[in-house]
Amino acid sequence: MSNIFNFLANPSRFKIFAEKVYPFLLIIMLVFISIGLWYSLFNSPPDYQQGETVRIMYVHVPAAWISLGIFSFITMMSIIGYIFKVRNFFLISKSLAPSGFVFNIIALVT
Repeated sequence: MSNIFNFLANPSRFKIFAEKVYPFLLIIMLVFISIGLWYSLFNSPPDYQQGETVRIMYVHVPAAWISLGIFSFITMMSIIGYIFKVRNFFLISKSLAPSGFVFNIIALVT
């Protein structure tokens, strides 16, 4: 098992692997997001007190949790990157920052 991790630790080999896996993961993501949005925004019944406005919680709460998770992960990766001098952790942190920003904006707007 550690052999595959050593193989994928090389950025050029990981890029080749990621390019092959990307289309399949994109299709799976789109299917799950479509199903989740349908059930949360259209198929769920309105609340007896809040009515239709309760559905905003299906977007707001996950966006806030994902934002917190991404920024916590960025912090962890940066600390580990500084301690063990792993350059890939800094690249991962840098690539996650825009996603955390987008989810943070979604949470704040909703």
